[in-house]
Amino acid sequence: MTLARKRSSPIHVDGIDYRWAVSARTLSSPEYVLLVVQSVDNGQRIVVTVPHRDRYLNMGGPPPPDFHYDAITPSLVRTIMAAAVDAGWVPDRPGSELSFELQPDETVRLR
Repeated sequence: MTLARKRSSPIHVDGIDYRWAVSARTLSSPEYVLLVVQSVDNGQRIVVTVPHRDRYLNMGGPPPPDFHYDAITPSLVRTIMAAAVDAGWVPDRPGSELSFELQPDETVRLR
């Protein structure tokens, strides 16, 4: 399943083109959902839950004690992709999507 070009970003890793997109579960959700899939094949896609902090919802108070990412960058996506491959993601083979959670050490844990 490919991602629409209009609502996703390209990323090139190890000679292969992928697309990635980020969305929030709900407007007040404390986590983002990152989707990554190979651009041309119908390979297995990953869904990664990434904790985030909305700096506007916490104005004036100290940040929560747990870890959060303020932004998902291409560098972070590359790190997540490498960790997902180590955890069993096979991006060029069809299969059911894999769900992961991003951990504080930037590894992914299978859900």
